[in-house]
Amino acid sequence: MIITPQANHSAFPTGVVIRPFDREVRSDASSNEWVCFLTYPFSLGLRYPFPSFISRLFELTGLSYAQTMPMVWRVLIVLNQIKSR
Repeated sequence: MIITPQANHSAFPTGVVIRPFDREVRSDASSNEWVCFLTYPFSLGLRYPFPSFISRLFELTGLSYAQTMPMVWRVLIVLNQIKSR
């Protein structure tokens, strides 16, 4: 089943296919064809690709988006706004 994005549909480039979570896929699964994103950062207004400050932080720390708690996303957005001023 393919889901047509409704809220935050502009967060992804045209042509992106969004599918519901599959409980059969293990959390350590990898693929050259898909990537898993949590919806929370997009509910805060972020778009993909994420701002370079936020992306770089994930690169430096080695954390995945899924390891980041909601409060951390809010802090990252504020820090990115301060950096942009």
